[in-house]
Amino acid sequence: MYFFVLGGLSGMFVAHIGFDTIFHDTFYVIGHFHVMLAGAAVSAVFAAFYFYFAAIFGIRYSRFFAYLHYGLYTSGQLLTLIPMFWLGYAGMPRRIMDYPVAFGGWHSMCSSGHLLIVLSLVFFLFMLLDSFYENRAPTQRMRGVSRLNTRLGFYAYEARKLRALRAASLPLLRPTHVGDRALFAFCWTAETSSVEYVFVTPRAD
Repeated sequence: MYFFVLGGLSGMFVAHIGFDTIFHDTFYVIGHFHVMLAGAAVSAVFAAFYFYFAAIFGIRYSRFFAYLHYGLYTSGQLLTLIPMFWLGYAGMPRRIMDYPVAFGGWHSMCSSGHLLIVLSLVFFLFMLLDSFYENRAPTQRMRGVSRLNTRLGFYAYEARKLRALRAASLPLLRPTHVGDRALFAFCWTAETSSVEYVFVTPRAD
């Protein structure tokens, strides 16, 4: 979200005709483009990869190397991209082979951030190797988030909730038959008078 908001705010200046006249063909445009692509989009791809890792491979990923990868990647992106905005403010043009000595410090920061990104990708490979080497079985819920099959986890939660409602002997309203199923309404909160509707298929016996 931080990268996306930063890219959106920087894009507002590029869309303004007055600012765009100043920032056109400068490092500001490079910083804006890459904070959206390498910052927001690639971070989201990595997040989705970690979220569905257990569902894809059937094992748990190594959290130690995953935290190292994500922390270094985020730090490297910030150290690489933020100096580009300042270079664009200072008038550093794009697509040149050389630049004034005054811009050397900012370029050194960009290079250092890029090395951090490369190092984070090394830890990403370590995470994959360690995960397959340890071969630990995934759990249904990791830190409160259902990781294996979210839809099956949702249905399991609904089944547990129905059992809890029946055990609490909460009042059932009169069932209304819809086709071959009966529609029950559970009054489960008297304070707010909220009603939950549940379809139940009657058994043959």
